[in-house]
Amino acid sequence: MIDEEALLRAHYPDLVPAGGLVAAMAGLARVTGVPLSSVVPGGQSSGVRSATVRSPTGYFAVYLDTEERDFVVVFWDRGVKMGGGATADLDEVVRAASAWQQGLPLREMKARAGFVYYDELGEAHEAGAAQAVAVKWRMLREGPQEDIGALARAAEPVPEVACLFPYLSHSVLLLSRCTGYPYTHDTPCVRPPVGSFGFQVLAPDGSRMFAETETAEEAVRALAAALPPDCGPARRGTAEDTEQQED
Repeated sequence: MIDEEALLRAHYPDLVPAGGLVAAMAGLARVTGVPLSSVVPGGQSSGVRSATVRSPTGYFAVYLDTEERDFVVVFWDRGVKMGGGATADLDEVVRAASAWQQGLPLREMKARAGFVYYDELGEAHEAGAAQAVAVKWRMLREGPQEDIGALARAAEPVPEVACLFPYLSHSVLLLSRCTGYPYTHDTPCVRPPVGSFGFQVLAPDGSRMFAETETAEEAVRALAAALPPDCGPARRGTAEDTEQQED
């Protein structure tokens, strides 16, 4: 059990007068004139060691490192971890949280708070579902897993497969009708060769095998044939968002 008072005294003495992270962030925003609202405790915490700032489509979370002075940040939008970072400067955290809550682009967030980190996939998600799908397929094509790369290359000229968002779970290639987590789980998947088995095209829950093939190209063709009708292209958001859009 972490002694929160001792943690503040050791690494975050500037948070002591406020009584913790939540109050310190809210107070600093008021003093500096940075627009920031609804700073609340993270999860089930007291708000001493963690804080969350909500945006219309996601959240910006801040945690205190327990070993050294570092405000650890992660931010999500529509089920996607868009970026994060760490800094010893609470003022930077408040500026980044404000930029996030205002819906500013990732590049603008980093311009306001240099510690912010994001990658190519984060920028792709920001650009929209089609760009996120395209970048994720390219990452799989160029990735270290040979069989997955072969499947991704085989999928490129098959539009009904290439328009869905690919992801891996236990080395199995799965497809989602949305780009954020939780993903949809109602399309077939492909298990790469293991032992004497070839590529296996399986039902989402693994209860049925549609095909077993020798090549990635054959597997992708079987995958395309087993897809539900009109299941693409992938949409921005989570499985819950997709279900609501279809109701």
